Amino acid sequence: MSINPEDITPTVHCNGNSKASLLTEWYAFHKKLDAVLEGFPHESFHARNHYIRSDVATKGCRIAQGELQRQLLSIKNLSESVIQKIQEQ
Repeated sequence: MSINPEDITPTVHCNGNSKASLLTEWYAFHKKLDAVLEGFPHESFHARNHYIRSDVATKGCRIAQGELQRQLLSIKNLSESVIQKIQEQ
């Protein structure tokens, strides 16, 4: 996933939402992403829960776990960028 933060950062102006309300919204979103990452189901990806299928399935599960975590972190980093860009306005 590759999203440019510039493409989704709202512009603070007189006819739009206030800077404070935009930041509040993005801070809340960011906090929820922290909770998602904190609650990641690591045990579900443990090899003991997949080994009976095959070595290939076990390895595929580990790869999928890493990719899922990478995508979640990417979204969190994107939200940090948007917050920073709103603050700079």
